[in-house]
Amino acid sequence: MLDARGYAVGLHFQSQKPFKWAEDVPKGELLYMVYAIPGNCGDGSFAQASKSENASIVGKPPAGFDHWHALVGGGSTTGHWLMHTAVRDFTLAGPPGNPMAGTGVKAGKPGFMPVCDIR
Repeated sequence: MLDARGYAVGLHFQSQKPFKWAEDVPKGELLYMVYAIPGNCGDGSFAQASKSENASIVGKPPAGFDHWHALVGGGSTTGHWLMHTAVRDFTLAGPPGNPMAGTGVKAGKPGFMPVCDIR
């Protein structure tokens, strides 16, 4: 759901393709509530963008907003900072080579993969 200013709320479910997000949750089960605020990822560096006062429409991304996604074709200037809050305990899987694979995720705790995902 997106409001007029670009804030959004969404749901992140377990999938099988292109990969599983959780090692120990059946396909189709809910993993996260997701909150989004419009913003940008500067030059594509998560470390720099996450500290920038111009990174979102509210300034520096608030605590918990640790993942940025571009809108398709938007480059690093059009997208959203995301906060994923787990709705259940599970073990993270993710894309091949994910350094966070095997990490335990606790229900009620915000956190995901700190990255700027430019498309």
